[in-house]
Amino acid sequence: MGKKKLLILVFSLLFTACYIDIRENVSNPEYYIKKAVREFERVERPDFFRSRKATSINIFVYDGESKDMIRVSLPLWFLNLCFDIAGDFNDEEKPIDKPSKWDCEVDFQALKELKKLGPGPLMELRDGKSLILIWMR
Repeated sequence: MGKKKLLILVFSLLFTACYIDIRENVSNPEYYIKKAVREFERVERPDFFRSRKATSINIFVYDGESKDMIRVSLPLWFLNLCFDIAGDFNDEEKPIDKPSKWDCEVDFQALKELKKLGPGPLMELRDGKSLILIWMR
């Protein structure tokens, strides 16, 4: 990665409207879960007759076993910048000596198209006491 892109990434992280909240061993998870679910449900589905555009992606993850919680809100322009940088890394692939369980093929250009869906829920996954919500605003 070039120095220019690295500087853009660093300054973007410093001055962007990102919100990241990580909490371990949450004593009152119901409060945070209800708050996230309310926001998730409040977001309108895309209106195909108006040209509403999503501006941010929101992720809420709660692990019922460890009682850890993560809440992230990222502007889509920043996410697209990250996808561009990740795409550049894919272009400069070097052979890896040892395969990893995290190795996968990702089409970052297709992920950039998420914004065309407009505001609305993307994913809800419940597994026992654990919960994952992803939505765009």
